Formats: sequence, C-alpha cells, structure tokens
Amino acid sequence: MAFIREYQGGDYEDVVEICKLTAHPSIHSSADILPYIYAIPYITLEHAHALVLDAGSSDNECGRRVVGYIIGTPDTKIFVERYKKEYIPTLPPTLLNISETAAISDAATKTTVTSQAEEKEEDDDGDDDDLRRMFMKILMNPEDMLHSASTSDLIPHYPAHLHIDILPESRGRGLAGS
Repeated sequence: MAFIREYQGGDYEDVVEICKLTAHPSIHSSADILPYIYAIPYITLEHAHALVLDAGSSDNECGRRVVGYIIGTPDTKIFVERYKKEYIPTLPPTLLNISETAAISDAATKTTVTSQAEEKEEDDDGDDDDLRRMFMKILMNPEDMLHSASTSDLIPHYPAHLHIDILPESRGRGLAGS
C-alpha cells in the first residue's frame, strides 16, 4: 500500500531521477541540470519540508519504491539567502561546464563564475545550448524567485512555495489519497 512519508537520505537518487523523468519532453536534453534547481536544493536545505510518495515496494510498473515527492520551503526569501550562501558553493565543478563559455553572476559572492567550453558534439544544436544556458542562469540566480512579476506581490502574503512531481505511471491511481 502506498503512503506519504518524510524524505530520508536513501531517497536521494529516486528524487533526482523523478525530477528528470517528469520534465517536459521539450527540455529532456537538459534534464541532468533540473534536479540541481528543482529538487536537490530543497532536500539539502529544507529536508524537514520534504515528503515522498512511497509505493510500499519496488514491485510496481516503474520498478521504484519512491514514485513521487512534495518538496518546498515555508519562506522563499530565507530559502533564497540560504541557497546563495550554502547551496551554490556545493555545486559540482563539472556542472559548470556548459557548451559555450558563459559568465554567470554569482550573487552570493558577487563574483563571476566562468565555465570552460566543452567540445561540441556533431549532433549538438544551438537550441540545446540556449536551453542549457537558460537553466544555468536559473541555477545561479535564485533571487529571481523573488522578482517575478507574477509573484513579487504574493510573497509577503504567501511566502512558501513547493514542487510536486509524481512519475507518470503512478498518477491517477489514488496513491496519495487519505
């Protein structure tokens, strides 16, 4: 029987993989960076506010025990500050190797991180590079969570935000019900 429970360290790989697998097909070429934006900072900085949907066993269609998650923060402003000070410095150097040299402002240290250019593979196209650069900008500039035109008026009244992802094979089955 499926149930919702608190995130545990052993769930890390499943949460990362679920983040990649639930990405829209149009961004699958950059899916490897998505967990660093939409999952890992939350389970790292806000593990007390991370829940997983546990299928009860790995004997299911997707072959996993953890088939979804609900992760978030009760205070976006505090989360952004912690993200800059505590999370960005922990990012793996290999993540910063994007396909073209790009300067990315690191607001936490007021320095510029310049990544090394990777050799382009023959099947690379400019759209994938642009998409990857866009995600790198999101990754390195968490304060953008606070300045969106649609959210800037809401944050003082509704400071929390969350991300919910459930594997497609597990949706619509009532797994997260009472």
